[in-house]
This record gives sequence, structure tokens and C-alpha cells, in this order.
Amino acid sequence: VKNIDSSVSREELSSLFAKHGQLGHVLLAPGNTLGLVEFVEVGEAKRAFRALAYSKLRGVPLFLEWAPTGVLQPASAGAEQTGGAAAPAAAGAAAAEEEEEEEGGGGERTIFVKNLSFKTTSEGLKACFSTNGWTVRSATVVQKRDPKAAGRTLSMGDGF
Repeated sequence: VKNIDSSVSREELSSLFAKHGQLGHVLLAPGNTLGLVEFVEVGEAKRAFRALAYSKLRGVPLFLEWAPTGVLQPASAGAEQTGGAAAPAAAGAAAAEEEEEEEGGGGERTIFVKNLSFKTTSEGLKACFSTNGWTVRSATVVQKRDPKAAGRTLSMGDGF
């Protein structure tokens, strides 16, 4: 789920999707603008997708995409079950990277991060990934020249 209003809570997102079936998990990214919703049954997920794609939540249209299979690991005994899941933007990339490392794929990776806040800096992006124990050689937020102020740049909302 993309383009979520930042004031939307996990419970509000859960209740919206729960109308269409039983949820497995609901996770929200730290900025609450990106989420992941997991349904127990595929048919229920398809119905919810058709019903909610481009619908408005707090005046903002929801952009829905199908997540890759296996993005969410089975919940551990201590994990909170809410019946739905919305994950941080980097969760899919993190899971894929951990999986590759377990398979002996080590080495360098480049991760493309979308839907960043326009206030995000390269330093902030690097700090976000460094807190996960990863060695981050560089992080760059894509920027363009500010047409209104010479010498200034504006974030494009994406990073590497």
C-alpha cells in the first residue's frame, strides 16, 4: 500500500482492509506513508485489491501493488498478531539481502529506495541502513536543481 496519509494509524489501515477478509499482518513504514497488508486467503486479497485500488483514505488515493511471495516471515511467538501487515519500505530489500547472505551470496549490493520523504538527506538514509548492522559504503538521495532558488537542490523522493 503506497501513498498513505502520514496521520493514518496501523489500526485504521487494518480496519479498512479487514472488511474484505481475514488479515495475517499489517505493518507501516516509520513515516506511515507505505504499508504492507497480508491476507490469510489469496481470494480475499484479490477482492480487497479490486475494491480498494485508487480508493481514497483521508482524501488521499491508495496505490496498491502485489508484494513478492515470501516477503513476510512467519510470525515468531513473541510477535504481535494484528491480522494484517504493512512493512517499511526497506523490509523487502532487507529480507532479500538476508536470504542471499544465508545462501552464501555475500558481497556488495545496491538497493533502490522509493517513496522517501522529500526532507530525507543522504546522511539520514545512510544512518537508517547503518542502524541495522549493515556496512553502508554510501547512500545517495536523488536530487534536482531548485528552479526557484539558484544553487539549491530538491529531493526527488528516491535513493540508492
